Amino acid sequence: MPDHEDPLCDALVIKAAIENFTVSRILMDNGSSVNVVFKKAFEAMQVEAKRVLASDGPLFGFSGERKEVEGGVGLHVTLGGQSRNCKFVIVDAPSSYSAIFGRPLISAFRSVPSSFHQCLKFNIEGVQVSVRGDPKVARECYVTAVNTISWQEGAEEMGRRMEEVEQGAGGEEPEVKDCAKRRQEETWRRWLK
Repeated sequence: MPDHEDPLCDALVIKAAIENFTVSRILMDNGSSVNVVFKKAFEAMQVEAKRVLASDGPLFGFSGERKEVEGGVGLHVTLGGQSRNCKFVIVDAPSSYSAIFGRPLISAFRSVPSSFHQCLKFNIEGVQVSVRGDPKVARECYVTAVNTISWQEGAEEMGRRMEEVEQGAGGEEPEVKDCAKRRQEETWRRWLK
């Protein structure tokens, strides 16, 4: 179990200019084979709808979960004074991040992300550029994600209990709030050990 009190465990979360908007809460993820922009952040950029292309298919997560893609779009990204046009998929899903910069963007900038050093490094005409991560924001994103997962697990447990009640397995009908709160507390105990 990772020790989340240790700053060396923080994800690399940065800010960047996307389509001339300063976008925060961007996860650098060299495990992602695509660049992702979440629908809420994409809509805030007010990109013309005609630029969005049909999707090639769904995304599959680390554990095999399937997520439908709203479409694909080329977006202008500026990091440390250097700009590139990068392809993104648009995903309509709850996330504590605005976007995920995956291997395609990391490669386009010829950059090296380091969560240990909390920076993204690359060269511009022989000059090394560093884009610093924000560990405080990374932890906020982590806490938001854990809370979201806890509530989802609580809702799933509530659904299972409701089915038991409907099938006559006994017990009183549980309250959604109590079920979700208990699940959240259990999750926090596991993570804070």
